[in-house]
Amino acid sequence: MFVRFRAVLRTGIRSLTGAALVCGGCAASEISAAPLSVEDAADRPAERGGVKWVTLSSPDDFLVVNGNIVSAAGYPNVEAAPLELDGSEPGLTRVRFTEPGFYSLSVLKPGLGEQRYAIFVSPVPTVHAGAAEENRNWYRTQFNTGTSSNCGPASVSMVIAWVTGKNVPVSSVRRAVGWRGIGGTSFEELLKVITGEGAGAAMLPIQNARNIREVINAGGIAVVLINTGGISAAAGDPGRNLFGRYYDDSMGHYIVVKGYSLNGEYFVVYDPIPGDWSSNRFRYGDELSMIGRNRYYSAEELIRSLRRPVMIAAPVPDQGFNSQGPHREARKQYAPIPRSPQLHKRGEQHREHGEQGGNGKDIYPKGKRARGGFFCA
Repeated sequence: MFVRFRAVLRTGIRSLTGAALVCGGCAASEISAAPLSVEDAADRPAERGGVKWVTLSSPDDFLVVNGNIVSAAGYPNVEAAPLELDGSEPGLTRVRFTEPGFYSLSVLKPGLGEQRYAIFVSPVPTVHAGAAEENRNWYRTQFNTGTSSNCGPASVSMVIAWVTGKNVPVSSVRRAVGWRGIGGTSFEELLKVITGEGAGAAMLPIQNARNIREVINAGGIAVVLINTGGISAAAGDPGRNLFGRYYDDSMGHYIVVKGYSLNGEYFVVYDPIPGDWSSNRFRYGDELSMIGRNRYYSAEELIRSLRRPVMIAAPVPDQGFNSQGPHREARKQYAPIPRSPQLHKRGEQHREHGEQGGNGKDIYPKGKRARGGFFCA
């Protein structure tokens, strides 16, 4: 399925084949264990200016904002954007997007000035973990983090940001994990960093796709290790087609699963690989989101591609969120997932790179939804 996007830069997505992804770029002496540092949100360009991040889980969902929409990024005026507006209620504007994709809208709020919204409209009906509206973007890339082998640390940085609200740089996670051999990381090493930052998490077995969906239904996210060659490549331009892998490499790779399609065909993932390794300039139509944010990978292919049949589930399924986390209320309406024994003993090393061998439930308790819509205050 193709969906319409207006990219900030219409440069093609470069093939990553041969892009020194097998843990190159850092010698063992260059990275050593060190305490994690926490980055202020103001230091992250995508989080300056109080951007509100909104996810509409279906093409039929709509958004209601308190105020008037005054501009849409990438369009000469609001009328030119693929929007249907209803301002019949005083002070409120109802927005329905006629095409899925990424959008950036500026809303003039009475007495408060302009508020920017970065909106993602799913191309198919989906379930997404967490709240529909967030005050931060917790996607992280492994680009420009000291080595191209940082998919594990990037996934850890995403988990910590999502559960606790802390912005821990990917490079800081790498220093905490350390460097060994060709730079691969194990689930055990990543889990230790996550829990050390106060983000409740556990390693659980994966027997089938339902196990991951249960984590999502419980308000959690999952870190998994796949062989990327087992995921079909996106047809045509991956900057316009969210379905499938957007790079050429076949390798061990950590990603974060944060949703699934209601028909069970796809998982929605945050993949930390950049659009290109020279500049990572590609952005979707909201002018902020990188190409790895909200990709749709075949659930069947993902399960078959697992390098190790386990996942890091965060937060711990039978515990709540960190009291300071942005999603601490998100899972209260769900029954906990039973704790399961690990399939592999601790200490067994499965490396991310160079490893040998092998409309549904309402999940938006923080907002008000009615008739397929989401209200933003």
